[in-house]
Amino acid sequence: MFQAPNWVPYRLRARWDQWRIDRAVSGLANTRPIPARDPEAADAELFLQVCRRDLRITPVAVKALLRFGPRLAVTFMDDGSLAEADREWVNAHVPNARWLDRQIDHPAVNAALAPRPLLDHLYRRTTYITSKLLYPILTARCPRVVVLDTDTAFFRKPDLLLNWITGTDPTPAYYLHDTQHPVTDVPPEVLAAFDDLGRAVTPPGKRWLRPHTFFNSGLLAFRPADIDLDVAEAYLTWRQSVANELKTGRAAIWFGDWTPEQTSYLCAFAVMDPPPKEFPADYVIGGAAGQTFNHFLRHHLVKSDPLKRLTQLVASWA
Repeated sequence: MFQAPNWVPYRLRARWDQWRIDRAVSGLANTRPIPARDPEAADAELFLQVCRRDLRITPVAVKALLRFGPRLAVTFMDDGSLAEADREWVNAHVPNARWLDRQIDHPAVNAALAPRPLLDHLYRRTTYITSKLLYPILTARCPRVVVLDTDTAFFRKPDLLLNWITGTDPTPAYYLHDTQHPVTDVPPEVLAAFDDLGRAVTPPGKRWLRPHTFFNSGLLAFRPADIDLDVAEAYLTWRQSVANELKTGRAAIWFGDWTPEQTSYLCAFAVMDPPPKEFPADYVIGGAAGQTFNHFLRHHLVKSDPLKRLTQLVASWA
């Protein structure tokens, strides 16, 4: 299942890569279902945003964690692209999970958005994955939540995360980050913007203790009660007034149109007291082998070695 060269037209290459991904995890058909726990019997709740493109790898991300036995309720958040048959296919692998639509009429969501017009606009009038920010905070059925992207897998037992889920680890929250240097690999205008952003979003009596600049929301562990959505609203307000140059190019990683959910999480984590911690070095972004956890991102997911390792991982569950 070789990767198509770059000279192949993008649409054809994307279709070929999608076929390769789906084929790599086709062994799921030979694996047993792993049910989610009822929230009353769970230590924490797992949230995943699901899109049609990543449908076939969604059970891989969930089963790769549930196979280690954590008592987790599970909520899948449909981004609006799934058919009922798609949900049923996921349910066959992860029974007893809850599904939430792209938009829901939920008292806690409605109450949270009423005084926060920019978050409300992002949620109700755009296609951004704002539900990934809102639902784990506002609809969680357990006091602890884990937010997980679908292009991920646990290859080894994640003892640190499992201890946090049970409450053995008292750390308030953990977050994933990329391996670039948080200062020297960041454009100076972005570092200056973060200083200004901290002044704009930090509530009275709190301190801005910015997490790693390359903060990533592909794996988060936190208590919903510790997340202040006013900080997210303040970020969106601040973003309205910044120069367009900060919303494009390299700076768009943080302040562009496709990262409002992730930067909102970053800001909320930055004012936590006590502060959160980074997941350790064996929780990685990319395709490097020999890790406890990988958040592949599409760029690495379509490479031959990560796909081979996913095939082997799924085969080991049969």
